[in-house]
Amino acid sequence: MSMQRSEVESPTAARTKRKNWLFLILAFLLLFSSFRWNIFHIEREQAAFNVTIDGYLIPTMEMYASGPAIRRSLSDLKLYGDDNSTYSYVMLAGFQRIMYSWISPHNPAGVDRAIPYLRDLIAAALALTFTAFLLLITKEFGYFCAITTTILLALSDWLIIFAPDLFWFTALFFIPFILAWLLGDFSRPVKQQRLLAFLFTLFCLIKCLCGYEYITNIAAAVALPFIYYGLRRGIPLQKIAARILRYGALSVVAFCSAIGLQIMQIIFIEKIPLYGVKAFFREALMRTTSNGEGIGSGYDNAVLSVLHKLHVPLSSDARIIPYLIPLRPLLRYVRYLTMGAITIPFPIHSLRIPIGFFVIGFALVFWLQRKRLKISAAKPASRRTAWMIATLAALVTSHLWIVAANGHMTHTFFNAIVFYIPFLPMAYVGVGIACVKLLNHLRHKKRRRQQQLSV
Repeated sequence: MSMQRSEVESPTAARTKRKNWLFLILAFLLLFSSFRWNIFHIEREQAAFNVTIDGYLIPTMEMYASGPAIRRSLSDLKLYGDDNSTYSYVMLAGFQRIMYSWISPHNPAGVDRAIPYLRDLIAAALALTFTAFLLLITKEFGYFCAITTTILLALSDWLIIFAPDLFWFTALFFIPFILAWLLGDFSRPVKQQRLLAFLFTLFCLIKCLCGYEYITNIAAAVALPFIYYGLRRGIPLQKIAARILRYGALSVVAFCSAIGLQIMQIIFIEKIPLYGVKAFFREALMRTTSNGEGIGSGYDNAVLSVLHKLHVPLSSDARIIPYLIPLRPLLRYVRYLTMGAITIPFPIHSLRIPIGFFVIGFALVFWLQRKRLKISAAKPASRRTAWMIATLAALVTSHLWIVAANGHMTHTFFNAIVFYIPFLPMAYVGVGIACVKLLNHLRHKKRRRQQQLSV
């Protein structure tokens, strides 16, 4: 009997497998086309401007291309001064530069020829990372939700803006998060859980060696799959919290290891005296504790301009300005909320939906649904409830970098990405879940109407 049952189920399983592969291939192609070639023409000027940050990387690759092997393999990032002199960029080890140097030809002209292919690789890495995420969404919530999520990811402004940059290597922002979704279920075998711990620590280390931006969000994002799977499996909250704390400790190990390796690079490879190490820590302190890393008075002027339009006299500016300075971080935060989350490419005029729409919209929906989202230690939570609670945690996580690196948040040309790590991908799935629920409601309503007519 079991043999006959397996023979009957085998063709169905094969069709499901083919359907999964077809969906994943199409999803990857759509994401890659959007991330690499920006086929929807979203934020083209901003994307072109963002690529200029690669000016930190490419000249250094050319500089080391035909140099000594030790310099090519392990040397740090160099910046050019106004007098064409070079100096070390102390805020990262430059592992992405090192890796690109390893795989590019050993001469400056060859480096230039390799750049487009390197952009292909990093865009493909980001698309592949999210394709793995979509595989999970398909299993948990079905194809319709996964398709909705795919479309929203493909139309995401700042994913598109960041995707082709050599400097950021954007896949590293999300790989620890996606690994936790793939291997973080509490029901996984012990070997897979150990593999997750190793891979998570490794990729956190690689990210830190490529730059310390957004590391609070990247490290904390691992908590979301643990929350989701823990609630789904009825795991006690204390056990979920303990696991989150263990992975937090692993991220600290990765962070400290990266700093240690960078100090070794400064001292032994670059032969920079001890003041180079001190410069690193001074820069880090300024970026985290200052009220604006070189922040100007643009926000003050914007507020004053609005007040002047409201007929507040110019003579009051001197008394108002001292109160505006502490408000700069808040005004900057509001600016991030107005930046694009997705852009819908309508034929005549594209519609840009700001990040604040998803932030405020989710907070409102969660508040309205709060009575239905209660969890009980006696039974596992539903998928929808677990996802909503995990998304709330994602919203909190996305604000960590804004607090931890207040001084570094002045770089408005890239800091909107904090909401993508990891809130917006979670919110996109929430939109898909809502669409599925609405579709099922309409089907049920239509079926009831047909039954009433037949009676």
